[in-house]
Amino acid sequence: MSCRCILPFVTGALLGGAACHGSAGAPSWLVSFRPHPGCASIVRSRPATQPTGTSLLLRAAAMSDGTPIEGAEFRVTEHPVGDSLGSSWQRANEGSALLLSGLEARTYTLEARRLGYTLRRETVSLVEGTEISVVLMMNDDPWSIRCQPPRYRLPDEPACVGSSEPEAKQVLEHAMIYAAPTESPLPELPTFQSSDVALVLDEATCERAARAYGGSGSPPRRVVVIRLGSAGFFVEDPFEPHRAGEFSLTVVYDSKWRPLFSLAG
Repeated sequence: MSCRCILPFVTGALLGGAACHGSAGAPSWLVSFRPHPGCASIVRSRPATQPTGTSLLLRAAAMSDGTPIEGAEFRVTEHPVGDSLGSSWQRANEGSALLLSGLEARTYTLEARRLGYTLRRETVSLVEGTEISVVLMMNDDPWSIRCQPPRYRLPDEPACVGSSEPEAKQVLEHAMIYAAPTESPLPELPTFQSSDVALVLDEATCERAARAYGGSGSPPRRVVVIRLGSAGFFVEDPFEPHRAGEFSLTVVYDSKWRPLFSLAG
């Protein structure tokens, strides 16, 4: 179960220094995005020196400073779809490396995982008679080191996160925790029943909620909006949320769209 706490409302700063939405073509925040230089995997190739032929040597390192990651696990799968080689996940040896020999010359999907780091996935093509060394750079600080563009709202996307999207279900379940009777009543908010809790799919309401959540100058957002009857609203951007440390923030508004507080969890 995740930890949850109530925080005073503060309009969050823009994430990633994004600019305003462009008037034509791709939005400016997407055009201006540049991945962190530490995101790229390091791939080296040389002619095979062993009779086992084509081989793959895998290592993992931290994006923040390039430090080798002890205890990383790797999975190698035929690309685009196929069986994994050996066991599902294989742990690196004491030298923080995993060597796979006698491979077929083809394209593989490489994955690396380690507690405290985001999962890393890379694709590499092996050539017959070569030894390929790959260092998979793993993100130990995903909120300040970005490898993928921000997930703000694109011109053809709706403002409302719909009922078929798992993010909507998560925020809906979060809101249900505070419906009466509950051991966790929310301050400054009238009591509401579980029958009052409903996902909002009206685009005008979601547009208003997105502007309120993002604050002045924010790029357009997609938001989950939960109506709490006449008591107010839960609003969260699950794709680019405001954060308090490692926790994402859901902002609670009253019925007149006045921000009351944030829930971290």
